[in-house]
Amino acid sequence: MAVAQDGTVWLRRTMGPRQRGAAESWAAYRFGEGFAGFVELPPGHSLLATEGGLLWTGIVNELGLPTIVGWRPAGLD
Repeated sequence: MAVAQDGTVWLRRTMGPRQRGAAESWAAYRFGEGFAGFVELPPGHSLLATEGGLLWTGIVNELGLPTIVGWRPAGLD
């Protein structure tokens, strides 16, 4: 679970055991509005934080180095 500064609550959607490197799916809920939508992260990315309308994910790149990436989900503005 992650909570954004704007009050949006992000819950990781789980269905059975998680495969390493599989895509994560997250559901967003806004206080007073309810369900806002789903976001599926690219395979291998894990949600680290959410701030300023961005989802921050982490992945280990081809060189074995940890990398942080910011994403702006479409349709959840």
